[in-house]
Amino acid sequence: PITAGECSDSIWCIAFSNSKSVCVTGCEDGSISVWSVTQLRPECQFSLLHRCEMSSLLSQNASSSSSSSATTTTGAEDVAAAVTSTDDGEMPPVSACRFTPDDKQLLVACGSLITLFNVPASGELSVVTQYTASEDVNTIDLFPKEGLFLFAEDSGLARVFTVHRFNARGTLRKHTNICTAALFRPKFAKDVVTASLDGTVVLWDYTRQRPHHTFDLLVC
Repeated sequence: PITAGECSDSIWCIAFSNSKSVCVTGCEDGSISVWSVTQLRPECQFSLLHRCEMSSLLSQNASSSSSSSATTTTGAEDVAAAVTSTDDGEMPPVSACRFTPDDKQLLVACGSLITLFNVPASGELSVVTQYTASEDVNTIDLFPKEGLFLFAEDSGLARVFTVHRFNARGTLRKHTNICTAALFRPKFAKDVVTASLDGTVVLWDYTRQRPHHTFDLLVC
């Protein structure tokens, strides 16, 4: 197990690589830890490879991107805002993390900022590209076959993007409160399911950005 002393704060999210050899945890204080999985049975055993603060990674990227041709969809001003997006100026929690199918890259949501990292064997993360959502991001899901990812925001929106260039493929607007969950349906290539604090679950065709069905759990 990962003991409390090995993590800097409460764990908000966890993701295993597809090979099950590496694990990433995101914490409430805005830090990411990369672990080597040394044993799977009878219980997982972990060895810490690397721990980093999102604020340091993003600040370094903002500085380097201003003097290079690195691809990014977020400017230095947006990164600075995300680094101090909480009321007390502290880093927001890392709310979601997902490996790409080849295990070489990692999607991370921290506050309103979504970042794609390279994950080399050493565990040292490096920024590839970024996107700033309109409000805090609550969850990320991947559709590897189509090279897409999906995320849900506090604004009530869910959005579909391509993984490697962060090109927008659809914005799903219907919920009237925080969108807490969003998932692809792998056997149905155009379908997305979202859930919200407004008490509804919506089945979408994301290519048309239209709902198929809305299930109101408050009247069931």
